[in-house]
Amino acid sequence: RPEGIEYLKSYTYDPFEAGYDFSEYEVKYYLDPETDFYYEYDEELNTGFIYARDEDTWMQDMGYTENFEEIGYAPTEGWSKIGVLEAIEGHTYIFWTRDNHFAKIRIEKIYDNKMKFRWAYQVDEGNRELKIPIFILKGGER
Repeated sequence: RPEGIEYLKSYTYDPFEAGYDFSEYEVKYYLDPETDFYYEYDEELNTGFIYARDEDTWMQDMGYTENFEEIGYAPTEGWSKIGVLEAIEGHTYIFWTRDNHFAKIRIEKIYDNKMKFRWAYQVDEGNRELKIPIFILKGGER
């Protein structure tokens, strides 16, 4: 399960650095067909939003989490199908992509027109596990 830290800019500020493609682990143009989600910062409302790129990608706000590993599995129900959620620092969001993969992000920081987030992507199709398993070896070593 690959993971990383990334930044997105608001699509109203820089549309070419506003989208993210989990399967390629890269920032993309917000309307690129491979983009899974994109970011917008609304200056009038002084808040950010994350959008699913299409109606076949579903999202869920899992609420505030102390750390990235707190959410280990994608849920089986409770998915938002409207395609937009408020972006809130410290919240973890789960994605069910149009090609039946699961991913998560945790918003670390929201700046003016930019969002920093940690991400993880499950490469195994249909596998809801989003946490790297910890293996205990003989002698208590990890």
